[in-house]
Amino acid sequence: MRADGVPAANTPAAGSRNVWATSARFAAMRVEHLGEVQTVERLAHPVGAWDVAAFTHAIHQGHECRMAWCGERAVGHAVMAAADGRAHLLNLCVRPAAQRRGHGTALVRHMIECARRRGAAALTLEVRPSNIRAGRLYHALGFREIGRRKNFYRLPKEAARLLELRLDGDNPDSPAPRPGTLSDSL
Repeated sequence: MRADGVPAANTPAAGSRNVWATSARFAAMRVEHLGEVQTVERLAHPVGAWDVAAFTHAIHQGHECRMAWCGERAVGHAVMAAADGRAHLLNLCVRPAAQRRGHGTALVRHMIECARRRGAAALTLEVRPSNIRAGRLYHALGFREIGRRKNFYRLPKEAARLLELRLDGDNPDSPAPRPGTLSDSL
């Protein structure tokens, strides 16, 4: 690990055709990473992106703020709040150029493991009904719809599907994270 918290493994070779093909490494998000976080956030969400203040607040509140790295480039990030045996995924984002390569799945699995380490019996999140790919990903990982939040999203205005993954064994069909895939550099 470098001094700034970025994992120093899997650095893509100069001129590499697919810098996103390597497995992601995970590390805690730090305030000094927020420039890179904002770049990824705005590329993925041109409208409605979290700002630096929101990420700074999450870090200072002690939320689980994690980054996925391919070499020295951020591939994505996630923010999760956890308390009283529950966890809620507040933000999950993958750089558009790195999407559809398994990084989103790896990042969600990593956050599931983080929720388990924090003693959560369940992990919840909201997702736009129009975000079909994300909905399929969450379903494949064992999340189930438990409700809807009317007018949850703005720009464009849309309801949210409220999804839950039970982590306490009440979800027998939910897949457990595969051993060896959740490398944690901390």
